[in-house]
Amino acid sequence: MVQNMEKFDSIDKYYLAITSLLKRIYEEERMNIEKAADVLVKAIKEDRLIHVFGTGGHSAMGAEEMFYRAGGLVPINPILDPGIVLHFGGPRSTDIERLPGYCAKVLHHYNLKEGDPIIIVTAYGINACTIDAALEAKKMGLTVI
Repeated sequence: MVQNMEKFDSIDKYYLAITSLLKRIYEEERMNIEKAADVLVKAIKEDRLIHVFGTGGHSAMGAEEMFYRAGGLVPINPILDPGIVLHFGGPRSTDIERLPGYCAKVLHHYNLKEGDPIIIVTAYGINACTIDAALEAKKMGLTVI
């Protein structure tokens, strides 16, 4: 990051912050992104679904973004549980994403098969839904990204 930020306006600061984060992701996560891409390519070649589960109110939008997009991948199975999405209010969604055991049960209603990949979208990675979903997906024999 640039040392003397006082001479920059808000747009400059925003641009520098975003490009700094992208550079850090590129440098530190490149190998993990390549591994994830390999898992997804393999799944597509094997005619499998790619499951996507956003485990919080705003994280659910990650699953929505990947599903049914013009020019997008077709084999996407979004897990859009009504308890988690924001359609019924933020406080309700927050309560459910923090409820231990809820999301482990949700997974059993979405046609998940052993060997399939699942992308778990989360902003923080610490709510009960995220942890339960990842652990349950591993128990079910899915590859968790």
